[in-house]
Amino acid sequence: MGDEPKCRCGYDKHHPMVSAEPKYDAKGWFWLIMGATPDPVRVVFKCRRCDQVIDESDDPEELKRA
Repeated sequence: MGDEPKCRCGYDKHHPMVSAEPKYDAKGWFWLIMGATPDPVRVVFKCRRCDQVIDESDDPEELKRA
């Protein structure tokens, strides 16, 4: 965990100021609009302070937590 990517503020993806933003494909967006909760295809970890993307993942375990 010590050599993970960090933003300009020095935060890694496990810091409370970093948000995990789920990303959906077209089918996922359709189901969101219809009121369902689809599974994301990717998650992007983004600092809320400097707005820098720290990391992206399509790992199923990471997607479950997003």
